Amino acid sequence: MSVQSIERAFAILRVVAQTPHGVGITDLAERTQLHKSTVSRLVSTLEEQDILARLPNSTDVCIGAGLMALLTPQSEQQHLLQTARPFLARLSQQLNEAVGLCVPDGDSALFLEQVNSRQAVQVRNWSGERYPLHLAAGGKIFLAYASEKARERYLSRPLSPFTQYSLTDATALRQNLQQIVSVGYNWAWEEFEEGLVTVAAPIFDWRNTVIGAVYACGPRYRFPAPKQQERITHALLATCLQITQELPR
Repeated sequence: MSVQSIERAFAILRVVAQTPHGVGITDLAERTQLHKSTVSRLVSTLEEQDILARLPNSTDVCIGAGLMALLTPQSEQQHLLQTARPFLARLSQQLNEAVGLCVPDGDSALFLEQVNSRQAVQVRNWSGERYPLHLAAGGKIFLAYASEKARERYLSRPLSPFTQYSLTDATALRQNLQQIVSVGYNWAWEEFEEGLVTVAAPIFDWRNTVIGAVYACGPRYRFPAPKQQERITHALLATCLQITQELPR
């Protein structure tokens, strides 16, 4: 990117930052005194990097999660973690299985914290570790709700498996991601680790952007228990909604 392009990109960012409820390409061009095609091209580039994002059901743009994460990664993550902790503990007690919180971190899912169950056989604690988005149940939540350009950029590269059940075919993954958005959660059957079943659902911020995911997991021989999958899903979705509602607006 040339110096001129960088200057123009910052001019666009300043206008978007001053318009928190979103701004359109035409308005951006007028306020930055740049050609509309130039603005459209730069916005597309910034959108690919999650610096800008489209508002839901709109062509207007706002500041994206990627820029917010660069500016205040620790404070935002710590606030989310502090808000989520009591809900994670409650859900783990309710399900008697491991429950955790992960956040998007570039092309990875970063596991912030995990509350283990009282079960004699425990699953591994992944707190502090990062894994590719297409392999973690929460990571696929982030992929599913990412911008189309960011998602296609990720899917265009070679995707390695962790197990024989890992989805690495881009077409199959697209279908899976569409289903995730349609239902609002993701069950993953031994995709991340053999013998492990995980379910994850998103946490949204005030811009309706996915900033985290809560997951519950356990060995396949006991999780989910017979006829308990729907109950587990409802409990997880309720927890994510409660966390979302507790975050500042």
